[in-house]
Parts: sequence; C-alpha cells; structure tokens
Amino acid sequence: MICPKCKTEYRERYTKCSQCGEDLIENDAAKQNGRENWLLKFGETTAKRAISVLFFLGLFPLFFTSILFGKYLYLTNLYEKDIWFTQNGQRMYTSTMVNNKPLGFLGGLVFFVVTVLAWKVLCELFIIIFRAIEIYTQKNRIR
Repeated sequence: MICPKCKTEYRERYTKCSQCGEDLIENDAAKQNGRENWLLKFGETTAKRAISVLFFLGLFPLFFTSILFGKYLYLTNLYEKDIWFTQNGQRMYTSTMVNNKPLGFLGGLVFFVVTVLAWKVLCELFIIIFRAIEIYTQKNRIR
C-alpha cells in the first residue's frame, strides 16, 4: 500500500496514511499511475526516478566521449608495419607507419566502462543525498 499524496509506503493492513490522512492505494496502481504521467507532473517525481533518468541520459555523452577518446588513441599511436614486395625479380622490404586500430577500439571501450562505473557511483551518491533531503522535508512538513 502507498499514499498517493506523499508517496509513503505501508504494509497491507493499513488503509490511511499516518502523515497526511489520505486513503492508501495498491502499489501496482500507484506504480502504473506514476509511469503514465511522471513526465507531466513537476514536483512529484521522486529523487530515485529523477536520478535514474539522469543516469540513462548521461550515458549518451559518455558514449560519444569514449568514441572521441578511442579515435584520439587511434590517430596518435602509430606502429611500424613491414611490407614485402617483389620488384624486377628481387624481394624488397620496406616499412610504413600505420595507425593502431586495436588500441583505439580497446582504449575507447575501457574508457566507456570506467566512466560508466564512475557515473553510476556518482548517481548512487546523488540518490542517497536527495533521498535524505526528501525524508528530512517530509518529517518537517508534518510539524
């Protein structure tokens, strides 16, 4: 059971919210109601939902930044590639400098994984901080 007004959760045996006096509704109905119009209602979105949306939106810049980082590694790291060829019946050898594709790909992938983990930790800290602020304001709203 959950209060539709202050979003406080209760066990099944309760019917009224102890904080605001509203009739409680089923969790499934509250979740479905929250999914339908959370984008249209300002001030009623929970910190967890807002930070979750922020996390997934933040993945796009991380992805493009990791592509740029991988491209940077690809373009700035060269290695010498051997070239053998035959000219006038003689076997010739030369070398040329080529860009390092595997390093660029793996570097970009590692950069993406590390930044996503750091972004996840940061978003989890945001959830803890904002949830504490929500609880604090809910407790002080009663008084």
